[in-house]
Amino acid sequence: MKKVIASILCFTMCAGMFAGCKGKDDKKESATTASGNGDTTASATEGSSSAESSESAADSSETEASSEDTTTEVTTAIESYGTGSIEINMFAMSPEVPGMVKRFMADNPDMASKYKVTAMVSANTNGAYVTKLNAALTAGGDGAPDIYVAEADYILPYTQGDLSSLAAPYADFIDNVDGKLKDAQIAQYTIDLGTNTDGKLVALCYQC
Repeated sequence: MKKVIASILCFTMCAGMFAGCKGKDDKKESATTASGNGDTTASATEGSSSAESSESAADSSETEASSEDTTTEVTTAIESYGTGSIEINMFAMSPEVPGMVKRFMADNPDMASKYKVTAMVSANTNGAYVTKLNAALTAGGDGAPDIYVAEADYILPYTQGDLSSLAAPYADFIDNVDGKLKDAQIAQYTIDLGTNTDGKLVALCYQC
C-alpha cells in the first residue's frame, strides 16, 4: 500500500539542478564575506592599547564562538500530514517537498483519511542531512524513509552508487513510466541522473 501513495506523490527525487548550484554560490559568498570581516576586525585592533586589545580579543573570541554555534547548529523538524492508518516516512533537507505533500493532502481529503505522511526536515549543514539519511536507509526498519529528497550535487550515491539498491524503480509501482516521461517532456539529463545502473528510473527532479 505504501507504493500507492509513493506513486501518487511521486517525489522520491533530487532537488533541481539550479537550486543546488545556487546553494553552492550562496555558501561561497558567505564564506568570502566572513573572511573579509575577519580581516577588517584584525586591522582595526592593531595599534590599540594592551587593555583594549585584550578586551577586543575577548569580544572577538566570544563573537566567533557565537558564530560557530549558529552555523553548526542544525534544527530538525518533524511534521505529519493526514490522519490515515497507513504511515509513510519522508526525509527532506528543506520544507519545500513536505509543503507539497501538505497541499496534496488538503486538496485530497480521501487520501488524507487513508494515509499519514510524517516528514523529517533537516538542513544539510555540514552534511547533517546526508548523515541522517544514510543512517536511516542502511538501518532499515520502521525508521527508514519511504520517500526521500536529495539534491543534484549528491544524488548519485542514491541512484547509481552504493545506496542505489535501496531505491525502488518507478516501474515497480507506476504503469507506463516511459510514456509518462515523454508526455511530461522531462529533460533527458534529469532522467539520466535518476536512472540506476540497470537502466531503471529511481529518482526524478521536481524542478530544474
